[in-house]
Amino acid sequence: MGFDFDDTLVDEQHFMQKRWQNVLQQYDFLSPNLHKTFFKIYEEKGPSYKFHLDDAFSELKIDIKNKEKVLLTLNSASGEELLFTGVLDFLKMLKANGILVGIITNGTQLRQEERIKKAGIYELLDFVCYGNGIREEEKPNDSVAAYLERLLAEHNIGPEEFLYVGN
Repeated sequence: MGFDFDDTLVDEQHFMQKRWQNVLQQYDFLSPNLHKTFFKIYEEKGPSYKFHLDDAFSELKIDIKNKEKVLLTLNSASGEELLFTGVLDFLKMLKANGILVGIITNGTQLRQEERIKKAGIYELLDFVCYGNGIREEEKPNDSVAAYLERLLAEHNIGPEEFLYVGN
């Protein structure tokens, strides 16, 4: 049984908000209202809006030249993982019943492995199939399909016996 990671096992928005909180605290010297203004815009426009930082900088009259530094800090920042209710117990139940359990994610190993470990489920997994970081890429793509084919053959599991759960 394979699972998507973000928004299936863990709350991705919680992860992103914690990362932003940590980063914006480091840049409060730009404006004491940066954090408050950013999250006001975040609440108004939603998580899929891509210009929260631009709008906060504009509203606070912060030089846009600072944006690149903030985003670089965000890219290297880690966050807090929040498993959805029941996930840990469910994975343990699957394992106790001898079911092969893993994650298929578009995220890169560099980013996702640390997150999966922080979520406290890494040790329960039989496999993790990492992507190349392209969110819009369909699963299974060619490399995921080849990986799954080898995995199922290794464990003598037919494709009709494998279930993938995603959001």
